Amino acid sequence: MTFYQLMYLSEAARCGSISQAAKNLHISQPTLSESIQELEKEYSIHIFLRSNKGITLTQEGSDFLTYARRILSDAEEMKRLFIDTEHRSVLNISSTKIPFVQKTFLDFCREIEHNFSRISTSFYEKLSPFILDDILNGKASIGIILIEEMGDAVWRAYMDQSSIEYHYLLSSTPCIVMNTSHPLLKKQTLTEEDLDEYPMIYTYDTAETAINNNAGYYAYNLKRFSKVIHIYSQSTVYDTLTNSNAICIMSCPNGLDTLGHNLRTVPYPYARNWIAYWIKQKGHRLTKIEKHFIELLIQNSSMDHPNQL
Repeated sequence: MTFYQLMYLSEAARCGSISQAAKNLHISQPTLSESIQELEKEYSIHIFLRSNKGITLTQEGSDFLTYARRILSDAEEMKRLFIDTEHRSVLNISSTKIPFVQKTFLDFCREIEHNFSRISTSFYEKLSPFILDDILNGKASIGIILIEEMGDAVWRAYMDQSSIEYHYLLSSTPCIVMNTSHPLLKKQTLTEEDLDEYPMIYTYDTAETAINNNAGYYAYNLKRFSKVIHIYSQSTVYDTLTNSNAICIMSCPNGLDTLGHNLRTVPYPYARNWIAYWIKQKGHRLTKIEKHFIELLIQNSSMDHPNQL
């Protein structure tokens, strides 16, 4: 059970309609239905009776909703008592794993000590589809996504339909990232066969690493490589690249050289371009702190590929 599930349940009961509640919550109807079904499964109950006319609460659903609304009410009271929204600055970011975005967040964190008296900030790194969910459900106010160029029109159409506002940041060509003394740097040109000799680093779960997943790291079939390393901590990825002959293929390496790692990039053969956007909900008015983060983001997005050979 999560807070968002209870919030979704309460709105669905108030509307008497899954589709209307989904519109009010700015989420997809399947997402709302799945959330309620997960609650029903977790507690072994039937919350709603479904018909062509809409939904109605069962008796056990009504009892469950009573407790859910108590929790929501208590959470709202806690927010009122302990979070002074007029004096606390809030910044929640959801992004793919892009060096210039990491650099932007580091720049912002350096400013916190001197420029803010009260602030709460969070930074999530996820696949692009999950970033869209974070924006729609309010978990993050600003998102940064990477879209493969060939699928750009489809993604922009989906975001338009989902009331997500998107702003172009840059277009990038995938590169192979390796340490400065890597044997591959001695070659004039590289083929995929050259890469197979060295361990390939993946930074997402196998189930999520699929073609066109918009991960921010170029998508590969894991069976293509004989030596694979899964690392889900980005700092450990950089340390492993620096201190071994492992390699990683990055869709957008812009800003990598500003993070203090002794790495080089080489253009990946047969690569397709990727496009980075920053996104927010349509109608959301950026706060002063959010505008400042966007300014830093745009400034850092102009960085070229690092130390490219």
